[in-house]
Amino acid sequence: MIDQAYAQGVPMGGTLESQMTAPEFLIWAARDPQGVALNRLQIIKVTAEGERIYDVACSGGKAPDEISRRCVGDDTSVDLSSCEVKGGVPELKTVWRDPDWQKGQAASYYVRALEIPKCRWSTWDAIRNGTPPNPSMKAIIQDRAWSSPIWIE
Repeated sequence: MIDQAYAQGVPMGGTLESQMTAPEFLIWAARDPQGVALNRLQIIKVTAEGERIYDVACSGGKAPDEISRRCVGDDTSVDLSSCEVKGGVPELKTVWRDPDWQKGQAASYYVRALEIPKCRWSTWDAIRNGTPPNPSMKAIIQDRAWSSPIWIE
């Protein structure tokens, strides 16, 4: 799969020449060995009109909703008394074709991988100290990673 993608595709940071059909992307992410599991993968499409976010792979084996193009029914949770996390998957991969592609439209596409929510450092400190979390800070965070864009001219 990877050999075929490199032989026939454009890597992150590259430019894909304008074409007659919608671009297709191979998207694959694995969790950080020291992090938590993955929640979902997104494509962010940027054009002169703005940006559009598409969920393209969801944890729990679910497919994104065909109308909203978002993952529904999140299977993740965080126990704020212990910071134990549940849900997510170690790896997400898919092949995605732009459903809103317009011939001749310049665009850039990048991938965003989202981990499942987890306790932020201040929540961990509060648990260790036996105090409630700081009410002026969110108790959980959701880390993300981005790819370099692929440009279409």
